Amino acid sequence: LTAVSMAPGFSGAPLPILATKAICSRLGGPTFEAVRGVCLEGESGIIAEARRNSVEIESYNKNRQELELANGSKIVGASAEKPDSIRGYNFAYVWFDELAMIRYFSFYHESLQPAMRKGDNPRLLITTTPKRVRLIRDLIEKSRWEHADADGGEGTGVHLTEAISAENIHFSRKQRLKLEKDYAGNPVMLAQELRGEMLGETDGALFPQEQFNQTR
Repeated sequence: LTAVSMAPGFSGAPLPILATKAICSRLGGPTFEAVRGVCLEGESGIIAEARRNSVEIESYNKNRQELELANGSKIVGASAEKPDSIRGYNFAYVWFDELAMIRYFSFYHESLQPAMRKGDNPRLLITTTPKRVRLIRDLIEKSRWEHADADGGEGTGVHLTEAISAENIHFSRKQRLKLEKDYAGNPVMLAQELRGEMLGETDGALFPQEQFNQTR
């Protein structure tokens, strides 16, 4: 199962990682610092959510980005800065934040997907601000056939949810209103960054986005 959440700013770390006993989970982000600063130590990251939900943390190694819980589970961080950084690993559950921002999309296809092979039902949760890149567009298209394909065959298992910044309980209302005012004259930023909308090509663009995506 792959769950994709198109939301400008995630509103809390995924609780199945914290609630499931004796599993090895992975946190992913575009960079090492993003994994630590957002997914692990952020206000809505794993550590904060564990404390809010009375989940006991046994130990935390900041340099290795390893978190051990009292229930026997281990949570390890990994960045997408190198395409083959997780090659050979076995994951039961992965939360990847801001997938649309990674530099090497081969990381998703050649490293992350093959690593989702532990247990009866490996699960991948993707939270990202929607960017018009092929990987994200492909996932959105696959979500149309979550339960069955066009011919009635097996579905893709990709589930899509969408949200806006106003639904994020960790997003300061004062700051959100300020950004809405600042972006009032910029419909692109307003739609993408606050409303979580996938934008199309700009009419008359000299260099379509797809030309850049093909060389990434």
